[in-house]
Amino acid sequence: DSNNNISNENINLDNQEDNNISLVHQLLMLQRINVLQLLHQQIISYYTSIQINQQAKQNTYHCIINYLTECITNLWSYACVQVFGSFATQLYTKHSDLDIVICFCDEYQSLTKISGTFP
Repeated sequence: DSNNNISNENINLDNQEDNNISLVHQLLMLQRINVLQLLHQQIISYYTSIQINQQAKQNTYHCIINYLTECITNLWSYACVQVFGSFATQLYTKHSDLDIVICFCDEYQSLTKISGTFP
């Protein structure tokens, strides 16, 4: 009988430990879900704020790009203006700059090597 009681107590303790582990696991899963929900909310909030800032800057940046392109091509018809960086990839923020490069065709580059001057 005493062996049976000890055995039953061990089973009860094992079950209680299993229940405690299960409760801990459930709490951790709830915390994980809460953390994931908070992270998701933060991502949505960041995306929304970026969208608002981008809409405010987009027209200004396009005007600058168009103006520079016009000026550059008036000076050098064989040149083109390319935008790169965060604006080109749509990842710019209100603190971003505008990355622009002026490209010249291969023929122009070979002419400057021959003449050694900048037309």
